[in-house]
Amino acid sequence: MKASEVLESLKQRFPNEPEYHQAVEEVLGTIEEEYNKHPEFDKFNLIERLCIPDRIYTFRVNWVDDKGNYQTNMGYRVQHNNAIGPYKGGIASIHL
Repeated sequence: MKASEVLESLKQRFPNEPEYHQAVEEVLGTIEEEYNKHPEFDKFNLIERLCIPDRIYTFRVNWVDDKGNYQTNMGYRVQHNNAIGPYKGGIASIHL
């Protein structure tokens, strides 16, 4: 596995996700050397299974700011492969 090739492929597939690209780059850079010591990992397509989420939930979040204005944001819950245990993670939201 070459982390740079995987990252370029994901950038083409998900071009508008810079935070995702950064996270993948950090993780793959950390595991690349050890991963390459185990060629049997490719048989199980582990990199794609790690990089592509199983589910993405989106939902609306309504709230009132300190000035009494009503705000609406989008919340996201991204669940990646649960091969190493139960899903973990939190909720992220962006301002519209």
